[in-house]
Formats: sequence, structure tokens, C-alpha cells
Amino acid sequence: MIPFPRSLAALVVALIIGSGVPGRALAAKPYHPAPAPRTLAQTVAACRWRVRSQFESTFDAYVNPADGVVHYLGTTPAHFRFERCMVEFGKPLVDPATPAQPAPRPTRLTQDDWPEFRDACVKRNTAPFCSCVWTKMAQRFTRAELEQMASTENYSPLAPINEECSAIADRTF
Repeated sequence: MIPFPRSLAALVVALIIGSGVPGRALAAKPYHPAPAPRTLAQTVAACRWRVRSQFESTFDAYVNPADGVVHYLGTTPAHFRFERCMVEFGKPLVDPATPAQPAPRPTRLTQDDWPEFRDACVKRNTAPFCSCVWTKMAQRFTRAELEQMASTENYSPLAPINEECSAIADRTF
């Protein structure tokens, strides 16, 4: 602070106090928080900054301009904090009203497939053996798995079924 002559400093202090300025001039400035982000990209940027500065410096998140999908990379705890931040700003990444879709169930063999299999099987084996093989295949494998075996001609997964059904068919006769 530059020293003023005593009389000049006293004069300035007297003018300030007398004019009532110190109340306004020295009062704390009101706090105005930054405006909340409005767009998805702004929200992603704000949450990315929050996670990077407070939790994980290597975290990254961005909005893909082609499809508008949010992609983010980091640890599981960082993902959680990012998702929580997005919710706090009113931009949840998953709509809570939409239930999660269950994974599609693999297609199993149906009764409609039985006649074709039976007709081919009874040409080489007995009817009880074919029935046993059909039942066990339908229980253990999906249609896609059986088609994969046929396309690669790898029938080794069916060997245990063949042994089980051979033993059952031998006991029946």
C-alpha cells in the first residue's frame, strides 16, 4: 500500500465513510452460480469436468454427433459418478420409465421340428432311440447350436446323448 500523507489519508477515509460507500463498495459480491447446462452436449461436458476434476483424471465422455448417443470411458466408479451427475442435471442416460428389455431367449426345438427329425432318424435307428435323442437335444441345445454343429460337422457334443440313449434303448428291448 502506498503511504499517503497523514492528512490526505484521513481526508479519503472521511469522504468514504461520510458518503456511505463502504457498505456497497466493501460488501461481499453476491454469488451467482454458473447456469445449468441446457443441451445434452453441455451436460456431458459439465459432468465430464466434474468427474475428471474430483475423481478420475483419465475419465472421458462425449456425445457421438452421428447418433446422439453418449459414450464414456473409465472405471466403474467413475461411470457411476458420471451417470449420477447426468441425473442431477436432469439428463439421465437411461429412461427410468422404460423397463430393461430382457435378452432374447434362444430358440429351442419345437414339436414342429419333430416329424422331420424322426423320419430321418428312424431310417438308421429305432423309434425309442430317436425319441430319446430328440428329447435330450431339445433340452440341452438351442436351434442355433445344433445348426452350428451341422455346418461345421462337429457332432462331438452329441456323443453323451448318443451313449445315454443307446443305453436306454438297449434296456427297453
